[in-house]
Amino acid sequence: MAVLRWTVAAAILASTLASAAQDPPKQEDPGDPIVGPVSAGEVAVEGTTNGATIHFAEYRKSYDVQFSIPVLLADKGLDSSRFSAWLLAKGGKALRLREGPDKGVLPAVSTNGRSGTAVAMFDFDHEVETKDLVGIVVSVDGKLSVLAMPKLK
Repeated sequence: MAVLRWTVAAAILASTLASAAQDPPKQEDPGDPIVGPVSAGEVAVEGTTNGATIHFAEYRKSYDVQFSIPVLLADKGLDSSRFSAWLLAKGGKALRLREGPDKGVLPAVSTNGRSGTAVAMFDFDHEVETKDLVGIVVSVDGKLSVLAMPKLK
């Protein structure tokens, strides 16, 4: 699943980078997103210049919340334990997290060898309809931010 999440993250980031990074081989194809990825907002990340952009996407079997964080490759990297996410639905329900980022330093995509984008992906069960989602809660270093669901097409 980590290879799949890396592939999805690389596809999302390719649109914002000057040229696309080569994707690792896929193990399981989630198919095209039903919705997204769309930007849900931005949060501060200590030790970075621009913070993180939060993206949301819907697939047949899951919802994905992704942190995209600009980084310098010469830095030691960002530890995945600094990041958490929850997807909230009507009635006070928090969707079950299927998989979070691997432990350790977050993977980074780069096209120039100097800077890149680190990615933390959170994969949630698709247990409610999209119209019943009400918000995204993210945590960076224990600091919570609540983001409204982005406008979905």
